[in-house]
Amino acid sequence: MSSLEESIEHQRQTSTTLLQISALEFELTGSQFKEKLKDPDAWDRLARKQQLLLYLVLKGYGMEECAEYFGVSKGHIYNKRWEFRRLFDLDEAADFTTLLK
Repeated sequence: MSSLEESIEHQRQTSTTLLQISALEFELTGSQFKEKLKDPDAWDRLARKQQLLLYLVLKGYGMEECAEYFGVSKGHIYNKRWEFRRLFDLDEAADFTTLLK
């Protein structure tokens, strides 16, 4: 394996590890997270995996990282993000962080 390939693989592993830590953090504090949202009632309408995905999106993880973590396509994550926008009445140009208080 070349040095470049090793570097890319190391970055991918680091990103995956950080995402796993964020998922664990969600499991420990997820119930408190909804209070940080402008519309905490919408949070309760999400399934647990959807809550985790929204949490990861708000932590700054991209579609590719989330797709790999959940074992789904990037298109699936794109569709879920669109559902979040609809549920939270978020304009398609708006950043997801506007969901936070």
